[in-house]
Amino acid sequence: MATRSKALASPSLRSWRENKAFTLVELIVTVAVVAIVGAVVFASSTYFVKRDRANAAAAELAGWLDALSAKAGSYGPCTVAFRPGQTISPGVTFASLSSDGSSASPSKCTATPNLALPAIDGARFYSVAIEPSDQPVVFTPRAGVAANAKDVTVKIVVNDEAPMRCIRISFATISIGVNSTSASTNETCSVWEKT
Repeated sequence: MATRSKALASPSLRSWRENKAFTLVELIVTVAVVAIVGAVVFASSTYFVKRDRANAAAAELAGWLDALSAKAGSYGPCTVAFRPGQTISPGVTFASLSSDGSSASPSKCTATPNLALPAIDGARFYSVAIEPSDQPVVFTPRAGVAANAKDVTVKIVVNDEAPMRCIRISFATISIGVNSTSASTNETCSVWEKT
């Protein structure tokens, strides 16, 4: 009886061994699934690259301003002027210390009196806007103060692509913001965090 069951199983086992190839439908489904997964991974990695470009410029400016604020406690006032523009190349100065008679000398405020936009792989240009426009920021021994006691917001977009990053200078605080959906400096940042 055992021999007979082996004989019955043998033809189905033999046919399974002969049909080792995939069908056309199985191959098409597999290729479609791999393509969808690849598209999702590519789209999310592209977003992260764009976000990192904007983050680098915002973090560099926030760090520079924070260091100025700390130095101004001893040597202030230190006045910062910003250079807005729509197609600023990487490496171009977009924030600098003023050397007018009412401020401390730039060398006392910081070792780096000019801040250039970072050169990041793939960054063709930056768009930078200041609100209120052309507003200098004065860091005094007490805190960072904008003229007329208004907040100053610096908006940065890389290659006209979302996300937009913002740096807001208020009395005694520097905040970093983001607008993940906007690629225009005419918009505002929707999420803020203090540094």
